[in-house]
Formats: sequence, C-alpha cells, structure tokens
Amino acid sequence: MKKSSVYIIAEIGINHDGDVEKAHDLIVAAANSGVHAVKFQYRNTDNAYSDAGANEIGDEMLKSEIKRAYISPADLMALTDKASELDLDVGISFFESADIEDFGDDIHRFNFFKLPSAELSNQALTLDLLKLEKHLYISTGCHTEQDVEAALSCLPTSNWTPLHCVSNYPVSLSNPKLGYIEYLKNRWGKDVGYSSHDDLWEVCLLAIAQGAKVIERHITFDKNGNGLDHSSSSTPDEFKKLVDFCSSIDLIMTGNAPRVQNQGEILNKQNLGRSFFTKRDIEAGECLKLDDLVYRAPNIGLTLDDIEGYLNDKPLQQPVGKGASVSKCFFSSPEIISDEVINFAHEQGLALPVRLHDIHEIEGLFPIGGFEFHLSYKEVLSDISVNAFSASNRYS
Repeated sequence: MKKSSVYIIAEIGINHDGDVEKAHDLIVAAANSGVHAVKFQYRNTDNAYSDAGANEIGDEMLKSEIKRAYISPADLMALTDKASELDLDVGISFFESADIEDFGDDIHRFNFFKLPSAELSNQALTLDLLKLEKHLYISTGCHTEQDVEAALSCLPTSNWTPLHCVSNYPVSLSNPKLGYIEYLKNRWGKDVGYSSHDDLWEVCLLAIAQGAKVIERHITFDKNGNGLDHSSSSTPDEFKKLVDFCSSIDLIMTGNAPRVQNQGEILNKQNLGRSFFTKRDIEAGECLKLDDLVYRAPNIGLTLDDIEGYLNDKPLQQPVGKGASVSKCFFSSPEIISDEVINFAHEQGLALPVRLHDIHEIEGLFPIGGFEFHLSYKEVLSDISVNAFSASNRYS
C-alpha cells in the first residue's frame, strides 16, 4: 500500500476502553488502513487526579474514564511490539514526567512522543520528552497565543513539530480555525501538523490543503461507543479514505501552471463536443460553404474555432461524401507513407488502433501489417469475425 507524503497518526488514546484485545484490533485496523503510526496515552491512575480536586461533574467523568481505560506499561509495550511487526511507528502521550519512569528502559522503544494540549505550559515535561531524543509533537489546543509563544520560544530549533488543535470533543464546522496552520508555519519556520477532533474527518483534507504535514486523529470501531473520545474519532474505513486522499495529495495539488488537457478530457471533448459534417456529396475542386454543413456531435473534425479558414475560397483536394466529418486533410493531397516508415513499423512490431468500419481505409493508407481493433459495445456483442477482414495482417 502506498504511504502518503502526509504523516498520518491514528491515535488509539483511550478508545480501547481498557481492553487490551480491542487495542490490538485497533492497531491491526490502523495498519490495514495505511496510516504511518499509532499513538497511545498513558496516565498513572494513582497520581493522575487529586481526590479533593475532582468533584466537578466533568472532572468526575474524566477521572472515571481514565481509570476504566487504564492499560499497564507492560501491556502497552506488548501492543507496541505488535504495531512494529505491522510496520507502524508507535508514539505515546504523557501528562507528567513521573509517568515516563513507569516504562524504564522500554521508553526508548517508542518512535515519537506527544505533548498533549493540556500540558503545553509544562516546560519540565516538554524538556524531559525532548531529552529522550525522539521526535516530539506539541499540541497547541486550550491555550492563548501568549501561552503558545512562551512554551515554544524556549525550545531547541529541531526535533519537534507544533500541531494546531482545537480542544473541543467534537469540533463543529465553525471552529477548526485552519488558518492557524499557516500562522504557525510562518511564525516558527517549521512543518506544522493538525490534531483533529473534528466531527467530520474531511476537515483533515482542508488542513492538508492549508499545509499540514502531519495529521493526528483518534481511531475507533464505534463513534457512538461508551467513552469520551469516540464521537470525535474516525472509523478504520474513514482512515482508509483519508490515506487514499493523502497518497495522491501531491498530484491533487498540482496545476499552478498554464492549463493542459488530460487524456480523459481530450476524449470527452471528442465525445461531448461537436464538429462539422457534410450535408451532400461534394466533388474535388469545389469550395465548402457553410450551407453545405451541419454542426453535430461528435467532435472528430473541424469545429467553430477553425472552420472559417476552410470556407468559400479553399478548394477540396479530394471528393467528400455526404455525412463525412470535415477534416483538414480534405484540403491537401494525401501523403503516401514511405517504405522506410513501413519497414520500421514491421521491424518494431508496431500496430495502429483502428475501428472496424475504417480498417480498409486505414490499411490502404498505412500498410504496416499490424492493427489493434477498438470495438464499440455493440461490436463486442456482435458475431463479427476480424479474421474476415484480412488474412495477411496481424490483428489484436
């Protein structure tokens, strides 16, 4: 599967609901969708919340969720091994420095780390994560520009990437503020990512068009699941769509140049456009008049753009039957293909694409010995035998 040039992180977070097997299945689904990485979150439940400080409804809910969705460091490392087997990078978010110690030397097995929005101002945690000498993604949600400036201005110039983030769960269409991606890029002179909690995953495509080089988004099997993050997450199928778009983003965003038709447009212009056809038989030496012509589909001859130069005073060099598509070649003597070209075509095994109705005419003009039939739908279903046209030529 082609990986996109935009680095895509499927954040498992707490969407495993504390179930190691579900976390394993989310990793497999993320790998199958084609993302670059998965990411976990870790909080030591013994010191994540103060008993005295978690009395508000929102705090009680979050404390309960964190305890319910706890997975031990040992299990997280086993899951990390599984992700690595599937050729995924693995990252993890920490909310305080003490929790890093729960992983001992295994901490170096992670490919990257994430500083969550709530801890943007935690300079000690930021520096501790940078000391691990892996890439650090820094989320800017929840904070003012003054907070962002203070947090990022004291960092070394390399090994970290700021992520634009709006910390609502989910983010409505009125709130992504994707212009901040350009602002961050200009302010810090670095690639910028987008940590998405959007209600609609397609907002990520707009973030990429705005210049985001990293997309982080939660992955879930059920957006209506029992948990805080499921509603602002994407299913594996949605991640697959995101990856498919991102894999072609470089091609999608080309075109800052004079316009050039692609092959499909050329064919559609022929099929959908119109050109001039003769209303009567016309002899060689006669000059065409507009009254001799009708303008009809398909576009296989002269059009309104170029017919003027061939009317009234330009005699035909060959007779033209009624209903013929008016072509420039009618006004010049037919060129005879040289023996040199015919011999070259024979030596190289070249074939010309033809339709059944014009094989004899083409064969007379270009006797190169090889032809490729392009059949219409009706011709495919008919009992026409191409062998009846010529036994001496190669047909395919």
